[in-house]
Amino acid sequence: MEYLTSREMAEEERRAAERGVTVEAMMEKAGLQVARVVNDRYGPLAGRKVVVFCGSGNNGGDGFVAARHMADMGASVTVVLLADPGRIRTPEARANWDRLSGVDRRVVVTKERLLELAEIVSDADVIVDAIFGTGVRDEIGEPYRSAIEMINGAGAPKVAVDIPSGLDPDTGEAADPTVLADVTVTLHRPKVGLRDRVKYTGEVVVVPIGIE
Repeated sequence: MEYLTSREMAEEERRAAERGVTVEAMMEKAGLQVARVVNDRYGPLAGRKVVVFCGSGNNGGDGFVAARHMADMGASVTVVLLADPGRIRTPEARANWDRLSGVDRRVVVTKERLLELAEIVSDADVIVDAIFGTGVRDEIGEPYRSAIEMINGAGAPKVAVDIPSGLDPDTGEAADPTVLADVTVTLHRPKVGLRDRVKYTGEVVVVPIGIE
């Protein structure tokens, strides 16, 4: 199996863009694939409660798309955005936040606000981690730290998008805390940091996102 560093993955995405595969198209495909894996593993999703934790980058954008598709599959979906919507970092992710329909959108920028969602998280049938992806580098601050701890403390299965939040995509070093996923849906190719890190990744499922 071919593993990619985060830099190599960015280069693959850049080359795909040169061939006309837009970031928007890759994000749409990624989110749809995540929704399908969740449905295959833990569905059918009709009537199931799903909580999707999202950051402000493109990993969060993938989560927004997955949330929309899972809602279309009949799930009751809550999206928890761990940032002010005005700080969503890319136009593609911002567009998918704006496109969300049929979901309960919650904006959380403090630990205190996050704790108000404890009951929703504890009642979830599935939790999706779309917080950092390959973007984690520094020490994890609030509300991200408490969100990861809340995810790990929940009884529901956890599905990570691309790489569990807190796990370094290039070294496999785990921050304190790091999401303990049951399934990791990694995009296009597995990242180097996923290798031999089953404690954090669980089952690794590789899905295509339109990159040749």
